[in-house]
Amino acid sequence: MITEQIIDIKKDMTEMCNAALTILKKSIATITEGSPEGSAGLREMEDKINFLEIVIENKCVQACARFQPEAGNLRRLLMYNKMITELERVGDLSVDIADSSEMIRTVLTRETREIALKISADSTAMFAQSIDSFIDEDVEKAKMILQQDDAVDSEKNAAIDAVIALIKKKPDDAEYLFNLIKIIQKMERVADHATNIAEEVIFMCEGTVTKHHYSE
Repeated sequence: MITEQIIDIKKDMTEMCNAALTILKKSIATITEGSPEGSAGLREMEDKINFLEIVIENKCVQACARFQPEAGNLRRLLMYNKMITELERVGDLSVDIADSSEMIRTVLTRETREIALKISADSTAMFAQSIDSFIDEDVEKAKMILQQDDAVDSEKNAAIDAVIALIKKKPDDAEYLFNLIKIIQKMERVADHATNIAEEVIFMCEGTVTKHHYSE
């Protein structure tokens, strides 16, 4: 039965969600704590995420071919297939963030560390909320995430402006500060992926398209 297949796929989806959230949190920890293995310590987790992406994609294709689902079940399988791409990209971004963090962690000042940690905390919270909205199939929680997207965009712009101002004051620090800008940009992209997941949750549950603030 397709219901049993969907339950099985959602179990895999939940595992992939938890892996993506864990690797993201570990990457942010490298900003302040470092990692004995650096980003290499996260690559095993990234490999797991990549493996689950392939497994879930194959299961979705097989379910569509075997059961030819309609309406809600079809939307659900389409959502799963789109969401695994968002999760895989967060895994990639997490490794990139850890790479940049390891390069600058020891030279961060209190001011620059706070800049990095603020947007990291907000983007991670959005991503965690998007996962909760998916697992609980909570449309209202998903809609709340959409309302936070513009705030994180503005926070990114303000943070980059602050770092550029520091570069002008201390041009000798430009190299490490440019790596800080990379971290800020990647964390904003995590928030974008959280928004995309929230949009897909709404589509899955209601059949409503909210991408780019479009609804029908």
